[in-house]
Amino acid sequence: DLTKDKLALQRLKEASEKAKIELSSSAATEVNLPFITADATGPKHLVKSITRTDLEKLVETLRSRVIDYAVSVEIPLVQDKYIYILIFLGILMLEWTMRRKMNLF
Repeated sequence: DLTKDKLALQRLKEASEKAKIELSSSAATEVNLPFITADATGPKHLVKSITRTDLEKLVETLRSRVIDYAVSVEIPLVQDKYIYILIFLGILMLEWTMRRKMNLF
């Protein structure tokens, strides 16, 4: 559980940002964080391949949740989905980190 380790969360956030940038120009990338944490059994490493499709699915899921929430509280919606992507990409990365922890997908 990385949620209590601020340094690990920071490293994961930085790796997520790097992966997001790499996925803008390629179809897949790899997140490789050696020694992300340790427990009684020893150090733990995170190595995960991520495709652009994986990221798009996460963004679409978050976008759907945001739209559902906005409708429920009667917030005017922007029609351009890319604005939602830009606004909530940071939230996506945080949710991605917190909910998926060591097993990103």
